[in-house]
Amino acid sequence: LTIESKSSTLNIDKAGTLNINSKRDKYYINQLEVLSGKTSFSYLTLKSFSSDLTLSTDYGEVNLEGISSEFKLIDLTSCYTDIMLKIPAKESYAVDISHSVSTIITAPENYSGLKSETIDKKADLYKTKGTAGNGPLKKGKVTISSKSGKIIFKEAL
Repeated sequence: LTIESKSSTLNIDKAGTLNINSKRDKYYINQLEVLSGKTSFSYLTLKSFSSDLTLSTDYGEVNLEGISSEFKLIDLTSCYTDIMLKIPAKESYAVDISHSVSTIITAPENYSGLKSETIDKKADLYKTKGTAGNGPLKKGKVTISSKSGKIIFKEAL
């Protein structure tokens, strides 16, 4: 399914693969396997996600509330976007985040596997990587490139 939308509110119950080009939209998706595309000033809430997500976002918000323990890839490129990821409890995933100093990253205290380092202070380039989660390492990988905004990891119950 491919959707190009502007200033809309979309409620999608279930889809296999979704490709979006979104401007100033609100997406509420209940169940999805694969998501790709680009958003600008849009808000996306995904209740259940099971495989691959590749998304470029400018401003707005991305909420991944139900990430399957079998997901393969979350690849986000964001600019001034707030991102919330609920990681399944008792599992861990590889995380690689390239970000600016103005990007705020928060995670539960027990996510001690995430480490930050300065790559190039003059270029405002930093890296946070390691594992997010609290259990055995799974195959799924989270890759985020963020220029400002928030990245919030939460543990799903």
